[in-house]
Amino acid sequence: MQAIPGKTFNGIISFIDPILDKTTRTAKIRVEVSNPDLRIKPEMYATAKVNARLQQYNNQIVIPQSAVLWTGKRSIVYVALSGYDTPVYQLREVELGPSLGDSYVVLSGLNDGETIVTNGAFAIDASAQLEGKRSMMNDRSTHVMTGHEGHQMQSAKASSTHAMLGVQGNCDMCKARIEKAALGVKGVSSAMWDATAKKLHLDFNASVTNLPVISKAIAKVGHDTEKDKASQKVYDALPECCKYRTK
Repeated sequence: MQAIPGKTFNGIISFIDPILDKTTRTAKIRVEVSNPDLRIKPEMYATAKVNARLQQYNNQIVIPQSAVLWTGKRSIVYVALSGYDTPVYQLREVELGPSLGDSYVVLSGLNDGETIVTNGAFAIDASAQLEGKRSMMNDRSTHVMTGHEGHQMQSAKASSTHAMLGVQGNCDMCKARIEKAALGVKGVSSAMWDATAKKLHLDFNASVTNLPVISKAIAKVGHDTEKDKASQKVYDALPECCKYRTK
C-alpha cells in the first residue's frame, strides 16, 4: 500500500461484482484482510497480486498464451513434428483450462515432450489457409476436386517443400522486400515473413531450387539470413527504418 510502504497484507477475495462499470470496464471486488491495529484506512490505494488455488492442475501442461490461436470455440496450437529434413507442423486442437496471466493450463490435446510453436503460429496457419489445408478458419478442406485436379494436387505436394529460414529485418518495408526477393527465385510458390519471430516461411519446388539459393537472393537485397550475410554496402543503402544491425 502506498501509505504503508514495505508492508504486505494477505487477504481472501470474498466477493466479485458481477456487473462491470460502464466507463472503466472494471469490476469491484471485496477482499477480507486482518486489520487489528487499524492501519488500513478507507480510501487508501493498494496494489494487489491475486494467487489462484490450482492444486487440481499440478500435473497439467502449461503453454504460453502466444502459442494459442482461437476461432469460435476451437483453441489451436501447432506442434512441430520430428523426423523430417525441414520443419513440419501439425495443427492440434487443445482444451484449455484456467488462464495464468501469460500462459494457459492445457487439459487435453498435448503430450509431455511435444514441441509447439510459441511465436509465429499465425503465419503458419495463414500459409495452410492459402494451400487449402486444415487451418484455424477451415476445420476440413471444403474444395471438391475432380480426378484430374486431385492428380495435379498430389503431384504438386510431392514436389513442394515447406521450410523456414531465419531472416533479419524490422518493418513492413522489410517484409515486402524479403518476400519479393524470395518470390523472385524460380520455383518458390509462397513466401511469408514473420516480423516477430524473424522467420521466413517458404514453399518451393525442391527439384527447381533450394534453401541456400533462396537465402543468397535475400542477402543480395540487404537482409542477413541464418545462412548468408548481406554486404555492408547494400545494407547501408537500406532506409533507416530497415536498419536492423546493432551498432
